[in-house]
Amino acid sequence: LLCLPLVRRYTIGMLQHVVSAATPAVRAGAIKPLDELFRRVRHSMVEFNAQDIYQLCGTAYNADTLGMMQDPDFMRGLSSAFKRSDQTVLSPFQVNLITDTFAKCNINVKPSDLVVPDEECVSPETILNMLRAMYLNRVRDERQIKQCLKHMEELLDDFTPVQLATACKELALLQCTDGNFLGKLAKRACEISDDLSPLDVSTMARAIAMIKGVQHGVLLQVFSLVELRVEQFLPEDYINCLYAFHAAGPKYVKYFGTLVNAGLEHVENMDSATLTYYMVCFTSLQYRSREHVEIFADSLVERAHELGEKDLLQSMTALLQLNLLSEPVFN
Repeated sequence: LLCLPLVRRYTIGMLQHVVSAATPAVRAGAIKPLDELFRRVRHSMVEFNAQDIYQLCGTAYNADTLGMMQDPDFMRGLSSAFKRSDQTVLSPFQVNLITDTFAKCNINVKPSDLVVPDEECVSPETILNMLRAMYLNRVRDERQIKQCLKHMEELLDDFTPVQLATACKELALLQCTDGNFLGKLAKRACEISDDLSPLDVSTMARAIAMIKGVQHGVLLQVFSLVELRVEQFLPEDYINCLYAFHAAGPKYVKYFGTLVNAGLEHVENMDSATLTYYMVCFTSLQYRSREHVEIFADSLVERAHELGEKDLLQSMTALLQLNLLSEPVFN
């Protein structure tokens, strides 16, 4: 029993040493010891902790020269150790890498129940990590989401603008139903927005527009901030805002006009997916400038060969609704 920690450290050290060995000869000389190590892991004779399993999964995922992932019994033994380990010490990224590694071996590992941090340990960072972990691990718990919202209410003054925008995104991904609280986060982020990047602004706009129950005044504030930052937008920002305007609807068409005018300067270089989202928004927001619509439509037709099936169908539907689907365009 006293030797168990030594066995664990020796196993990890030996596996990593052989993987990183420069020559095949070193690996060949380690075959017998490795067979014994593999046997011990298969039979759950080594008590790995969660960080050990993260190291081993990282090694297997990135450079599986030992064939760990080709040994189903070895991976099943490793997954059993993971289920017994204290997973609260892992970050969401580490948990995600571990589950992805097991998924490659057709082993479905569900992380243990996530726990909201105690009041003494809670901070904006721990709350965001909790929300992110729920989404990455596909473990949505309404009770824990409400607990996180309660802590966020208490710590709202401690959140930076970037953390507020990130919280909006994470809660939207988790399909949070408290539109009033998300509106409060977005309103505060808009009031102290100096540190927000264009990506923070566009991501927040998309998140807020997708959640029902957000007040009209908050959406106006967010779209006003979009207007201020639109000159700095990159392709991803355009797509985020197009999703946001499509979800928000026709009464925000005035603000959508700013996104159209900014897009006209880059329309010749836009990818087909972004052009498709523009066409969809022209129909859903009932945009009235025919000249602008035709400029985007011409550019889309020129890049139609790049469209996937879904975007192609969306584009054709939008062009049909805009009375632009002539026979040459259809061909």
